[in-house]
Amino acid sequence: MTAQTKTAALQLSSVELALDRLEVPQAERGRGQKWVLLGNEHQFMPALLKLLRKSTTASAIIDRKVSLIAGEGFKVNAAKLPELAQFLKKVAASGRHRTGNLLLKRVVKDYERLFGFAVQVVWAKDGLHIAELHHERFELVAPAPMNQQGDVESYYICRDWNQRSRYKPLHLPAFNPDRAKLRGPVPAGAPAGTQGPPLEPVQLFYYYEDEPGVDYFPALGFEGALPYIEMEADLAQFHSSNVASNFSANTVIQINKGPEDETKTDERGKEYTITAKEQRDAFEAAFAKKYQGASGKRILFLYGDGTDESAEKMAKITVLSTPGAGELYASYAGLAQQAILSAASCTSPMIAGLPSANGGSLGGNGQELYQGFKLFFNTGCKPHQNNVLAAFRELFSYVNGVNFEGEDEKQPWLSIAGSLPVEFAFSEQLMELIMTDDELRGRMNLDPLPAGAKTAAEPATPDSGPTATPSGTPGA
Repeated sequence: MTAQTKTAALQLSSVELALDRLEVPQAERGRGQKWVLLGNEHQFMPALLKLLRKSTTASAIIDRKVSLIAGEGFKVNAAKLPELAQFLKKVAASGRHRTGNLLLKRVVKDYERLFGFAVQVVWAKDGLHIAELHHERFELVAPAPMNQQGDVESYYICRDWNQRSRYKPLHLPAFNPDRAKLRGPVPAGAPAGTQGPPLEPVQLFYYYEDEPGVDYFPALGFEGALPYIEMEADLAQFHSSNVASNFSANTVIQINKGPEDETKTDERGKEYTITAKEQRDAFEAAFAKKYQGASGKRILFLYGDGTDESAEKMAKITVLSTPGAGELYASYAGLAQQAILSAASCTSPMIAGLPSANGGSLGGNGQELYQGFKLFFNTGCKPHQNNVLAAFRELFSYVNGVNFEGEDEKQPWLSIAGSLPVEFAFSEQLMELIMTDDELRGRMNLDPLPAGAKTAAEPATPDSGPTATPSGTPGA
């Protein structure tokens, strides 16, 4: 907003530079469109990803969660599920995520940033089994409108929703094993017994957690901390701007002679007038544009009457310092970090590998750090890990030869190998006393021993032949 005050010799114009804020938009379907978008031209999620990369705390927490949730990858009991163990070695014939573990980590990255993920499912020719799984970027997917039952039956994928004329949206039906079996008409002249081509050879598995009042797209778990994530990113940009710029946080620009109305002639010989106000507005807008965003400042423009001839050619720039600015910005940084940590159920910045915003090192009480890691994993990571694993179990159940019937819940055939940094906080002697052999092997990401098998530390079963007595006399 621009406010102007006139005096006999001076005009004062102030420009308030408001920062653009990222707000969660409503899912909307445009007139005549086949899809539902989130934000203008479906640009909210790309903007969110860009913002998260600019926040040190948010990036560190997400990286830590991805590491803990994806762990060391899928752990499969090859004796019970040999077909799945083989399939995970190559889940896709092409692409950057050809193995099951690479696909898992990429899916978890989407889940932790956008709270949802998508996988393209390629069915075998028979329509009964899954042949390949491909990662799909979640931010590029737009659902079709729901049917009368509230289900989304298909999705659209576009490389850039801003350029739909250049990148035509790809239509994919939603994941539905029953529809994967459907066949089209048999080609004319085909031999007897020939089946028609599959109607839906490729489907999209689209996952997010259901929340009350939320349709089409997931609710952001850290939505309440979004202003603080922006604050942290803005503070980093602000300090970077101060280092790179000769302008301080507040600057007064005094122009001793303001602009006057000017009459000019265009190319056709027609005269036109540029008013003083138009010149001032253009001048102020140029500064406002230059300092918009995290480096934005409150700039005051002072226009003099130009009575002094030498002063007419000069502009005076006065720097106004803010007392205690360093301490003020440090407190803002601490506030932002704490809010982001709280939204992620992270009790300490050390868990994310960050020092405290108020100073200090990464050291501290070992037991406190251990308990913090356990709390962070159990409340902030384990639920998401269970959701991801459940989603993949559903997909893997359609891999040829895979059958989870008869699986023991206490010793699942498919799990995710953990990588909790403080997993072995207890002594080996204590674990040996309170845990079974299979539990100990599980903590080392090893399968249970087959029936009758012995470890290297266990004595071999003695033969049934004669044994030596202590005196060396052959026994009976």
